Amino acid sequence: MSTTLDSVNVFTARALSFGMVQASVDALITAGADTLSKLACSSTYQQGGPDDSALILVLQTALGHAPSLTDAACLRRLFWEASTLTLAEMRVRLERPEDAPPRRLPQAERCARYDSQCVRLAGLCLTGERECSHALVDAVFQMKEDEVVRYLPASACTKREQ
Repeated sequence: MSTTLDSVNVFTARALSFGMVQASVDALITAGADTLSKLACSSTYQQGGPDDSALILVLQTALGHAPSLTDAACLRRLFWEASTLTLAEMRVRLERPEDAPPRRLPQAERCARYDSQCVRLAGLCLTGERECSHALVDAVFQMKEDEVVRYLPASACTKREQ
């Protein structure tokens, strides 16, 4: 699946942007529903169904108590987005032509990976002249997603300042 669906950083950013409290997000992560793809498959509830008690049970199990109205509303919205993105991702994987442009890495994941890289490569200065462009990161990310190494011309190896 895609990094959008399988990223804890994207999951956390989306949940917080919907208004879910950090403690509830942490409880979901601890319970194992730490990505959008896991949340989309965490209950038997189907998007648009009349009874969402199975979905609310997921949050109740993670929290250990009945969720607040705000958390329940945020979870419904997060589940709806997770389900929609999961279906869209499956469709893209099935119908994506080989010569399509690379998909973009989500900004939350891009920042987390850059920060991680700066920590791992502490002796290198990865800013300014040495910072890769988003287009180059996206091209390499697409190679990883496709599990196929492709030739990147030197003209594609641009820096962030460009």
